[in-house]
Amino acid sequence: MATCTSPKWRLPLGKLRVLSGKKVCAIVDYHIVDARYVAGHVVWLRFRDGTSGEIDLAPALRGPVFEPLRDPAVFRQFQVHPEFHTLVWPNGADFAPEFLRDNVRVTV
Repeated sequence: MATCTSPKWRLPLGKLRVLSGKKVCAIVDYHIVDARYVAGHVVWLRFRDGTSGEIDLAPALRGPVFEPLRDPAVFRQFQVHPEFHTLVWPNGADFAPEFLRDNVRVTV
C-alpha cells in the first residue's frame, strides 16, 4: 500500500486530504495529554490537538488482558504512558490512541 510520509506519521492514502486538487499529508495527532476517571469504565480524555471528551471502554474490555479491567478498582489504575501517549494499565493492557481518539464523545 502506498503511504504518505510526514516527519511524525506514515499514513495510508485513504487518510490523505485533497487540497486544490493535490493530495497532501494530513498530520494526525492522537497523543493524549490528560486523562481523568469519570465513573464505571468511562474516562475523560484531552488530546494534543485540543479535542476532549469521554469514552466508555466497557464494550472494549474483552479478552484475557482486559478481563481484570472489568473491576472498576483495577480499571481506575490507568496512566498516560509518557512515551506512547495513550492509556496503559499495570497489567500491560493498553489501547491504541487512534482507537481512543476515533471513539471519544466530544464534549464542550
